[in-house]
Amino acid sequence: MGLRVTKAVTLTNKKTFDSGKGNLCASCHQSRSDVAKGVPTEAQPAARVGPRSAAHHGPQADMMVGTNAYEFAGKTYSSGDHYGEIDNTCVTCHMGLPKGRYGLNAAIGGHGMNMAADVHENEVLNTAGCVSCHKDIKTADSKRAWSKAGGAGVTWVPSSKIYAITAEADYDQDGTKEYMQDEVQGLMDRLVNQQGTGAMQKNVPSTPKALTSVIRPPQAPPTPATRWAHCTTTASCWKTAAAAFTTPRTPFNS
Repeated sequence: MGLRVTKAVTLTNKKTFDSGKGNLCASCHQSRSDVAKGVPTEAQPAARVGPRSAAHHGPQADMMVGTNAYEFAGKTYSSGDHYGEIDNTCVTCHMGLPKGRYGLNAAIGGHGMNMAADVHENEVLNTAGCVSCHKDIKTADSKRAWSKAGGAGVTWVPSSKIYAITAEADYDQDGTKEYMQDEVQGLMDRLVNQQGTGAMQKNVPSTPKALTSVIRPPQAPPTPATRWAHCTTTASCWKTAAAAFTTPRTPFNS
């Protein structure tokens, strides 16, 4: 693969991602699995469910297009506007330079590609790619600890700055409509949380190593949110993983 991918990218499920400079990102950041083929189900050993099952391991292109995931029967779904409305998608947001002195810091935007970074001992969010649509966008402090999955298992980091955009619904069904990123973390907490009560933690040894090597199906299907807008965060990965263990479900490749 060359370093300058400009043509449309064909995803694993044969759908197309075509968004200018963002095509370079999509050439790698896509699922390696097609949900319509060979995803482990309840009838298969839980040990076969690994980090590349379903849409894990960097499926951002799939999520932006709104394809290669599962839908719960009887629920209504829609897709976000970022893929169709933002020229060059990923590049516009991740490489945009913040205004003023923050634009001179290599840790945020530009080739740093970070949407958030500690700059001059302050946590700064990059809103350069947001303001054309969200003209009055503000930032706020998250009310939750954030889960992070990696080779060491699932760990939690202190709450951080988030974009102050209120979700359209109470996605995590905790009784409060919160900022979008907190709602997404709430969904992830329903699957894996610090208290060990998540749907994916039942009957699973609590050590990080065990969590990454063996994920057993939840004993009862988690109640899905009333609407999943194909969020472009890792929450979509976690929610897809939960859906892979529940019935009824239908592969979503449109």
